[in-house]
Amino acid sequence: MGLEHQYYATEAACRRAVDLCDHYSTGFHTHSNESQSEIPEAMRRHGMSPVRALEKLGLLSPERVLLAHCVWLDDDELQLLAANNIGVAHNPSSNMKLASGPAPVEAMIAAGIAVGIGTDGEKENNNLDMFEEMKIASLLAKLRAMDAAAWKSWDVLRAATIDGAKALGMDRDIGSLEPGKQADVIAVRAATGGLPRTGREWRRRSKLLQSRQGV
Repeated sequence: MGLEHQYYATEAACRRAVDLCDHYSTGFHTHSNESQSEIPEAMRRHGMSPVRALEKLGLLSPERVLLAHCVWLDDDELQLLAANNIGVAHNPSSNMKLASGPAPVEAMIAAGIAVGIGTDGEKENNNLDMFEEMKIASLLAKLRAMDAAAWKSWDVLRAATIDGAKALGMDRDIGSLEPGKQADVIAVRAATGGLPRTGREWRRRSKLLQSRQGV
């Protein structure tokens, strides 16, 4: 069950969405804290921050909740998301294209929030290339932190795989190659794109992240 944005909907519509999630035993998805302007708008409408408004409306109560973006979170909202086991879809290309800002990805992960990588769709991104999205996610995190070592390659790869599955509440079924899980495998040719055949593992992960493109 999804609403594009909570502030596009009436309170009655939000509560109806919660009822549908309960009735059909399904999860809930919406965009939140994407732009800085959402903060004063939530304060005007609800007298509280956007995530607190979602909680007030019951939209954090379904069994599985995935929020897109979460660029402009305060410390209270970070802790609230972690306490409610809310997943976050990080969409770096969209956040750059729309000048939304860089999301506090490492702070979310440190708080215990499952963060996956998304594209935000064709309209806000112009393609659905997950290799490109991983590279941009890595670079944007480094720029936000002004630290070339920020959000290491292995952690970005995890966000695109197992941590993304955790954000969806599906890590028992997908996200890693393990007995009993659904198989989803790609092969990357090492001879193209500057990917070394041998060498230190961290270097190969970094090159995989920075030099590949999807098809």
